[in-house]
Amino acid sequence: MTVGHGVFILVVVFALSFFSYNAQRLVRYMLTVGGPDDRGDHPATRIRNLIMIGFAQTKILRDPIAGALHASVFWGFVVLTIGTGEIILSGLFPGFSYAMILPAPIYALYTLSQELFALLVLAAVAVLLYRRIVVKPKRLQGDKVHSGDAILILSMIGALMVSLLSLGAFEFAMHPASATVFQPISLALSHGLTGVPAWGLEAGRATSWWFHAVLILVFLNYLPYSKHLHVLTSLPNTYLSNTSGPGVKGAMSYMDLEAEGVEQFGASDVTQLGWKNLLDSYSCTECGRCTAVCPANITGKKLSPRKIMINTRQRLMELAPLATGDFGEFEHPHLAAGEGGDAGDTTITAALQNTLLDNYITEEELWACTSCRACVQECPVSID
Repeated sequence: MTVGHGVFILVVVFALSFFSYNAQRLVRYMLTVGGPDDRGDHPATRIRNLIMIGFAQTKILRDPIAGALHASVFWGFVVLTIGTGEIILSGLFPGFSYAMILPAPIYALYTLSQELFALLVLAAVAVLLYRRIVVKPKRLQGDKVHSGDAILILSMIGALMVSLLSLGAFEFAMHPASATVFQPISLALSHGLTGVPAWGLEAGRATSWWFHAVLILVFLNYLPYSKHLHVLTSLPNTYLSNTSGPGVKGAMSYMDLEAEGVEQFGASDVTQLGWKNLLDSYSCTECGRCTAVCPANITGKKLSPRKIMINTRQRLMELAPLATGDFGEFEHPHLAAGEGGDAGDTTITAALQNTLLDNYITEEELWACTSCRACVQECPVSID
């Protein structure tokens, strides 16, 4: 075992352990604070929704520009995750390649897909960054939402694509005989490396490989502290949603206001929400599509469905560490709360006294809601 091999094993073990800790922490928060909610019915309908809304991205493609760009990034990530697995495995098991287990024609198509989708994602990321930094669409503004996190994530994705393509280019420059038309972009880039000495090519290849492998692990572990947590939760949320069926599409839960013995209607804090409502808050992309179609918001009222979801997540992240005894996380709520904070005070006493209603969301906002569910219909991740 080489020093580099040993170091990479330690890096992977640490990264996966830290990610596992955060994943368990978020699930524990959701299930401890949230109430029961049975979402195990109608599996066939849920699978169909997952395929159409989750993987085919039918709802997000309603927006012909931004929707197509985000769908391209999503589809690219699905395909490129397979390639990332090969890179990680080659670091853990030197010499490993999918070529060892796949028939040659299948492996050729696999390598072509990696190249084409890397270029597609890189182009989409460039346009999305331009929209964020220069165009600044109205629906991406407001609700104390800032573009810094999105710009960081998009930059990381772009860097991953560049390092992936540069890795192939350096490998072809080092071994011209291995060049193949099934990696056309790397092959084209390798021509620009003509004349670079062997040591330079080896250094470039090693740098590209390490940069890509480590950055993907950093990216994975940043997600639980980012609004882009939806990268991990949107597909489960779509499967578990009742928005597009099962049940009656557009139906709201019946509330008998004349029922005897009922002390409270609705919810005033996250402890009175179901765990699926809390998963919704994890899954919100903060895209603003809900707020952009909200008739109350359009007519100048304070209600913003996006802000409701952001505030729900923030209140959960404020209270859950105390409810689960995770005081270490409570000490740096700026990592957990995300954007758009409203409560301000983060002392333990204040956190226990705060409620979602009044400290984060006002009654004026809630009473502005017409229950039209336009926000639900528009949400690309099927928030109920």
